[in-house]
Amino acid sequence: MNLPNAIPVVAVCCYLFLLLALMASRKTKLITTFMWVLVCSVLWTGGALLMRQHIPPSTKFWYDLSIFGLLMLSVGLLRFIQEFAGVKPGPLTWTWVALLFIAFFYNMLTGGLLGAPTFVPSESGGVFIYSMTWQVAILAVLLTAIVVHGLWIVLRMHQVDEVRARAFLPVAWGLVALLLGHVLLLLPAFAGFPIDVLSGVVFVIFVYYALYRRRILRLDLLVSRGTSYFMAAVLSTVLFTLLLQDMEKFILSNQLLGEGHDLLIVSLAFFLVTILIYTIMKRFIDSMFIKDSNLKAESLRGFSGSAAKSLEFSQVSSELVRVILRSMPVRKVYVCVAAPDEKYLRIVDSANPLDNRLTRLRMDSPVMTTLGRDDQGECLLIDEFRRTPGYRSMWDEEKRELQALDVACIMPLEGEGKLTGAVLLGPKERGARYTLDDVSFLSSVAAVASIAVKNARLYENARLEARTDDLTGLLNRKYFLQLVDSEFAARQGKSLALVSLNIDNFKLYNQLYGTKAGDEALKEIAFIISGSVGENGAVARYGGKEFAILLPGYDIHAAKTLAQNLRTQLKQINAAPGPDMVRRKPITVSGGICVIPYGASTPQELLSNVDMAIFQVKRSGRNAIQLCSGGRIEDLHAGSQRTDLKSEIYSGYASTIHALTATIDTKDHYTFNHSNNVAYYASELAMALGRTPESAEIVREAALLHDIGKIGIDESILNKTGKLTQDEMSLMREHVSKSVSIISHLPSLDYVIPAVLGHHERFDGTGYPRGLRGEDIPLLARILCVADAFDAMLSTRSYKKGLPVEEALTRLEANSGTQFDPRLVDRFVALIREGGIQVIHPNGEAAKV
Repeated sequence: MNLPNAIPVVAVCCYLFLLLALMASRKTKLITTFMWVLVCSVLWTGGALLMRQHIPPSTKFWYDLSIFGLLMLSVGLLRFIQEFAGVKPGPLTWTWVALLFIAFFYNMLTGGLLGAPTFVPSESGGVFIYSMTWQVAILAVLLTAIVVHGLWIVLRMHQVDEVRARAFLPVAWGLVALLLGHVLLLLPAFAGFPIDVLSGVVFVIFVYYALYRRRILRLDLLVSRGTSYFMAAVLSTVLFTLLLQDMEKFILSNQLLGEGHDLLIVSLAFFLVTILIYTIMKRFIDSMFIKDSNLKAESLRGFSGSAAKSLEFSQVSSELVRVILRSMPVRKVYVCVAAPDEKYLRIVDSANPLDNRLTRLRMDSPVMTTLGRDDQGECLLIDEFRRTPGYRSMWDEEKRELQALDVACIMPLEGEGKLTGAVLLGPKERGARYTLDDVSFLSSVAAVASIAVKNARLYENARLEARTDDLTGLLNRKYFLQLVDSEFAARQGKSLALVSLNIDNFKLYNQLYGTKAGDEALKEIAFIISGSVGENGAVARYGGKEFAILLPGYDIHAAKTLAQNLRTQLKQINAAPGPDMVRRKPITVSGGICVIPYGASTPQELLSNVDMAIFQVKRSGRNAIQLCSGGRIEDLHAGSQRTDLKSEIYSGYASTIHALTATIDTKDHYTFNHSNNVAYYASELAMALGRTPESAEIVREAALLHDIGKIGIDESILNKTGKLTQDEMSLMREHVSKSVSIISHLPSLDYVIPAVLGHHERFDGTGYPRGLRGEDIPLLARILCVADAFDAMLSTRSYKKGLPVEEALTRLEANSGTQFDPRLVDRFVALIREGGIQVIHPNGEAAKV
């Protein structure tokens, strides 16, 4: 086989090879038109080849088929150019198609345009001679018109779309090669040489490269199993065709091989060579392409699995960065997202913790608008985007931001049909381009990540709604309490401050101005507090009219300064008249401040101390902030007024308490004396523990009222000489809830309820009525429990005799850690034995131990 005959064979094999590869690609209109070009090229080149080889049925049949392929190739190229440029075919295109069909059938039936060639035999084998007439000019004009149409589309594309025009450049070079091949065919030097066929092969290779650069085709389409088999067979056929004569001489010259086994030997050799070529090609392909594809596929599967299991957005973003770094040779990756009500994309994660994360990208910037306009979720390459009008319309600051981040590719993250985020990727190592494989992989990652981000956002929104207050947007009470515990655990031994602010007379505020105005006031208070605290702490709406602030790392002085600042700001809320020119009631707050480890040792004690501080402020006139360690933030001019007011309030409470205790005295004189004794022991122990005088007063009043519920217990049970039955014990235990019920009807005394309710709880959690354990029991209740038990052991009752003081102290120590708080027992016993607390005998006289 000589070279002129080998070129058409190679060309047809090349066309078929590319056509086979495209069978596995995604069928877009552009790919379909390219396949049309390949089919027409096969018909044109293959028909001419078979015609020259005189293959049946006839020379004219293969000639007509070749002419049909040539004519359809011209309109196929036009359609390919239109699809590449994004131009829809108009009536003119279909007119060309109709005219070409008419010309083909006219020429096939009459030969009037370009008749079939005549074969003239010769000693060298013979040649085909064409008979040219003027009618061939009609065909030439028609084809030239189609070429001009295609050139007009290319020029128009270059003016309108620089990105497409740049991507079309390899196709243009291919067209030049194709045109040049047909021009050279007219020169005598190329007579008999199929330069036009060779130029067609060059053109097709250029087109394939253009599609690859435009990320429409992948190189691994050329290296599939089917194409490997095809190439192995073609190479084997070509090899054996070229070496057939030499093999025949070798076999005939060898007596052992030439005895009728020549066909078997050639067939076996052909088979073995084909298998060898296929094996070598397959291993080469696996090392060059498949390994990388498998790595990306494995990374994508791993990311899909981990993303499906992750409901935390931070985990999803970290996995997203990790899978990109593991699968692609890039060093810079930024994950950007926007909140639903934000107009900016913020960097929330990156490949390097030291990367700049302060940059914000506008959601309505041209680059993001272009990215979100693509319904297919394709990545945007910055090199291509720079050549578009969109890039030129960007602000210089936005261009500098992209340059500072060194962004080469942007991957969209979409949710519910709109852009919700983006992943910014830096350039690939060694200046490599982003290929179709890269873009396809990133698109797959983006699809998985978009779903994962959406699910994570939904979960976080649900969790946020469960954690926040609907009206103010602050944390709610439930989550705030969890946060207190977690911060305490994380900051063992370090400072943790709690500030609580309770709005004064807010019920009256709602009655005066309406609940809507009250809600607006709450929102404004929340805005002021959260704005002042910022990132330094957590703010919660702790109750209907109460706000709590947790401040990690704050000491008592810093917390006091913040509270003073807030108190000043809140007073300004209604400083100016409203729209109706009516000056509303000023907003004042009663608050408490406590700090771990100075004023409390546990979260429960921290919360309890702050509550007690607020109670102290409320009962002493409101509009102040009490420090648990002593001290108060209040208006300077109100000092003397507050002292008088405090005395008045205490005297008012005293009369109420005296009336209640007098009522129980008429029914059970022991309970009256016992309550007075317990009030003394409890208040003294509270002062010895470093509690404020206000706390000591609260526990004293709680002690006076802790057994007031025995009014509702039958006297036969109260004075029974024997042991109580199980039912009687159950009735006796109801005195706690009865006491709380009575006190709850006196709002001015509700601050004593926690101590009264918990004075029969046990430190080991086996007490009643709630079964609280350890420091979950309020401190004042634990104090009351020790004082109550000590006086009860000293007292003589109808069912027992009183114990000596030392034995009572021994029993306190024996039950330390089970019934009583060990710290309180140790302090109380030491005070009794050292004389710091005088023992009061049941007859009311004080005596030393």
